[in-house]
Amino acid sequence: MRRLPAVLALVATAAGCGSDPGSSGDATATIDCRLPCETLTDWVSYADHVAYVEVIDERELAFEQLEGEPEGNGYVPREVSADVGDVLWSRDGAPALPGEVSWGTGGWSVDDGDREPVEFGVPVDVGERYLAVLVLTPEEDGPPAWAPIAPHAVLAVGDDDVPEGSGPETPGRAALAGESPDEIAELLAGTAPDPVALRYYDVDPVSRYNAVVLESWPELHGFVKATGDMGAPGYVRTADLPLTEGPSPGPIPVYDETGEHQIDTFTPGVGVLHR
Repeated sequence: MRRLPAVLALVATAAGCGSDPGSSGDATATIDCRLPCETLTDWVSYADHVAYVEVIDERELAFEQLEGEPEGNGYVPREVSADVGDVLWSRDGAPALPGEVSWGTGGWSVDDGDREPVEFGVPVDVGERYLAVLVLTPEEDGPPAWAPIAPHAVLAVGDDDVPEGSGPETPGRAALAGESPDEIAELLAGTAPDPVALRYYDVDPVSRYNAVVLESWPELHGFVKATGDMGAPGYVRTADLPLTEGPSPGPIPVYDETGEHQIDTFTPGVGVLHR
């Protein structure tokens, strides 16, 4: 069983959605999201707004040398700015969306002096319009920043504002492809968020996800909450519990939050099982 500190460390220190910038072309296959970001449920659980944006500017950022590569081989990041248009969905209690947002997107890999574009998810170009799933996330070295919840949570749209089907295949993108703005708004409004995430709508999305991890790990790893015979709160393995009513199997171990150290015993009728 994985220790909780390791789980939370992965959640809290993930650098966002990204990929190895050393390879050119489509880097979508190796994207690792900081927050759940694949489905409509993920979006309404952790994002703040779904809105149309029009990209108005782009900037090259400072060159990043790749470790272990010859000098001059690396990556040139790119940042885009976009005007915010119509908002189709907003999370209850979400921070207000500004009129303009900026975020990092695919830049260029540099190899022996040759530059090749790298796309993270969906190509984002100046002058084009997109439907974006936006979230305000905390940053380690600055104030919270607006950005798409994932590189693939930016959908190219046609003149009628209907998302096109091109780009990475995810359940969320597939659900919105070909739908009108009104239909998209209805779909999002009718999607229920994760019930645990819903209880933590008042905290930032990373803290919200931490809370979901904390409350979900026992069931995911075959544990349920219990209060031991001596009153210690902890967890018991579902495999240790009797499958049917009958004579008590005797005391079984109650573990701490790591699932590895016994802190009490549990006897049906003495301890309390929390389902």
